[in-house]
Amino acid sequence: MRQPPCDPIALTLTLALSACGSSTTTTPDAGPDVSCGLDCAAQARYGLIIDRCFEYSTSKTTADDPPALGLWVRPVFTIEGGVKVIPVEYRQNGQIKMIDSFGIVDGTLKLMRREFSGTGQSVTYKTGMDITGVTWLQMESGPARRTPPPPTRSSPTSPRGPRCRPRTA
Repeated sequence: MRQPPCDPIALTLTLALSACGSSTTTTPDAGPDVSCGLDCAAQARYGLIIDRCFEYSTSKTTADDPPALGLWVRPVFTIEGGVKVIPVEYRQNGQIKMIDSFGIVDGTLKLMRREFSGTGQSVTYKTGMDITGVTWLQMESGPARRTPPPPTRSSPTSPRGPRCRPRTA
């Protein structure tokens, strides 16, 4: 009885695959999902969704028109030292009053810089020469935790986008 011919390509492929065996190496952690800015999970937890706007009123029952204060979460920006931050603009009557630049380090929200509009002054939080920020909120198993400043008469209304944008003539 005659044996079927041996295909050298199939034999080589079979030997190569069986020699490899199963891999014991693990894929390194890719880190947080940064497709939405810095850290998508932390941003969602802290409400720092790019281009989201919040409006605050002086009344607890009705919305002011225009809002007493508007906050606009801006796209990721890189400051000196290659530090990526999410700027948050604080607006009154459409005018920028202050900008906080936040970073997220291991899930912790850090204030990296605060700029005071119209004054040319800012505060950058550094350790030595490196921008390290100050802890603003920490991620824990429960809700985000921070000891807030004493409340003002402002209360949040619904998040709305277009109202925070500068008004055009």
